[in-house]
Amino acid sequence: MSAAVCILLLLLLLLPSSLQFLPPVPPRLAFLPLPASSNLFDFLSEKSAEGFTQLTTLAGALSRGNLTAGIAEVKAYVSQENKIFAAKLKSMFPAPLLESFKTSFGDGKLRTASDVAAACTEMRALLVSADVGSGASDAILASVAATLNGQLTEVQTLTYDDILAAMKFVLVNTLSPPSNASQTTGTLPVYLLMGANGMGKTTTIGKLAHRLQQSAAALDPTAPQFKVLVAAADTYRAGAVAQLKVWAERAKADIVTPTDVVVKMGKEATAEAVAAVKPSTVVYSALDRAVAEKYDALLIDTSGRLSTNIALTMELSKLHDIIEKRLGVPPTETVLVLDASLGSSALSSAITWSKALPITAVALTKLEGTSCGGAAVSVAQEMGIPVKLVGVGEGLEDLKDFDAGVFVDGLLGIGDKERDKVGEKVDALIRQAQAAKS
Repeated sequence: MSAAVCILLLLLLLLPSSLQFLPPVPPRLAFLPLPASSNLFDFLSEKSAEGFTQLTTLAGALSRGNLTAGIAEVKAYVSQENKIFAAKLKSMFPAPLLESFKTSFGDGKLRTASDVAAACTEMRALLVSADVGSGASDAILASVAATLNGQLTEVQTLTYDDILAAMKFVLVNTLSPPSNASQTTGTLPVYLLMGANGMGKTTTIGKLAHRLQQSAAALDPTAPQFKVLVAAADTYRAGAVAQLKVWAERAKADIVTPTDVVVKMGKEATAEAVAAVKPSTVVYSALDRAVAEKYDALLIDTSGRLSTNIALTMELSKLHDIIEKRLGVPPTETVLVLDASLGSSALSSAITWSKALPITAVALTKLEGTSCGGAAVSVAQEMGIPVKLVGVGEGLEDLKDFDAGVFVDGLLGIGDKERDKVGEKVDALIRQAQAAKS
């Protein structure tokens, strides 16, 4: 069997089962030898580090003349990874509400538009209970109702699986808006992370630094180590710099701190001098070092703030402008870090911050608990900002690509028994939508 065929088999195996219903997408760059200046979030979106690890497994099996065993090992790995992620999500909805919905609409009672409206009314309670918010829930369910009513003209009765399929079809599309990340090449990739205190910005930066390094190493094991620089621009919170230094050390990334800035100025690093350093000064210094020393990526931590703090919000805008002025392009990604347990406050904060600077991605943290994470649905629906990363634990490896299909399965309680039937119905909805556009 040729190497090309082996690679094709691997790509098919690595495609998460929850995404098999999605329409074709343009080829991504994750499996190609990218220049260091390319958009590195593409590395993450296809599980590149894990994928190349399994490619090595498959190639080794081929060289030993035991390709069948190699394919089985890779398939088992992918299945295990998907199960681990899905397990993180299984308690996202309170069981009584879900059971109530199954009792009311699980035996094919949808025969009229009134039945569809009743089902959507009960599903709305589920979405709101998961912190999806009234406005986003209404918009989502309007699309769901239109989808279901369209099917009523073709069949006499809709089943519970039809309802789940319509919900999954709409929610996955909602959570997957087009990315508006900077696509420039030949420029230092810069990731500006923002959000309120306690959202997990600092830990996300450490995990992201590690993940970028792992992905780059997987793409080309013979290349020099992928160099990540971290800027400690959270100069207000006590202990923030020390916390980031710990994560940078764990991720084997370099760091620029206010103390480094004072020393570079030729001054004594007294407590007063360090405390006087502004976030903008740290960012300036980090940009200069990253360019001069040819770093492959720069990750910037910022001070936690409430969206009602106008002065700190304007400071975020200033940092964004500094990056664009220094490099000639905006940050590659401006990432809003959200705690999965947040409710409507997440959307209101995101709306306020987006007026000061363009947010290009959401990182959803603390998904390892029983949080619903519905705030991410609200942000994606009302602002068109894609969720790209999720934190599912406190370990260095616990930053995962956001899988909209798996997330929605957890959100709706779609288990193994329903998944195949629901997937087939979603496939049909996708074909109908594509036919309507053509």
